[in-house]
Amino acid sequence: MGVEVLRAHIREASITASKEWIGLVVSKSLDSISTVILRVKGLESGEYLVYTDEGFSAFFSCPTGDLEVDVPVKGSEVKISVSLVPSDHKL
Repeated sequence: MGVEVLRAHIREASITASKEWIGLVVSKSLDSISTVILRVKGLESGEYLVYTDEGFSAFFSCPTGDLEVDVPVKGSEVKISVSLVPSDHKL
């Protein structure tokens, strides 16, 4: 699995062995940046919930196993989580 964040530096990263959850703490490269780009390759195909400790949350379809998301960032540091939505969960 590959995880990349553009316009920010990854300070901490956690990935469950099953690849169902990814947790990142990122610091913005510049204070003027309002979004960072999260790229994850090698995920299980399915629906994912991407959310931050600043209140952003959104569902994304990942049919190919590769996910790219623009994540809004207010502060200089943000916690980003990516969770696989169980297939029996209705969106």
